[in-house]
Amino acid sequence: MNAKLLKKIEELTLHLIAKDKQYNQQKQQLEKQAAELMDIKQMLLLNKK
Repeated sequence: MNAKLLKKIEELTLHLIAKDKQYNQQKQQLEKQAAELMDIKQMLLLNKK
């Protein structure tokens, strides 16, 4: 019984680590896209003047 519980804990831990890595990658991508959007907005504002 304890071996099954330890195996399940290990599986869940590995799953959590993978999800955390995925979250961090998506967060970085979102931050990059937000910065690019700000650059585009600034370029558009400069072109209107």
